[in-house]
Amino acid sequence: MEFILTLFSNTVFLLLCLLETAVWARVILGYFLSVNDSVLYKVFYFVTEPFLLPVRALLGKARISGGLFDPSAAVFASVVIVILAVLPKVTV
Repeated sequence: MEFILTLFSNTVFLLLCLLETAVWARVILGYFLSVNDSVLYKVFYFVTEPFLLPVRALLGKARISGGLFDPSAAVFASVVIVILAVLPKVTV
């Protein structure tokens, strides 16, 4: 049973790390690439949007320094970091 729990924990850990990397890649690509023309950005958007949309709906849009800033990626990454910190401590 311990092996199954360890395998599950490591798999979830890896998937969450990959998802967090995809979220930050999307944010960085959004600043440097034309969003409409980039296939790579569209792939990251497709993968990450189901996770960021509920966070964005809860937070709304925040106006910072006259521009429009979407803090959903930072909030989502913070939640993932907390989950990653707690995950190895899960035991039966």
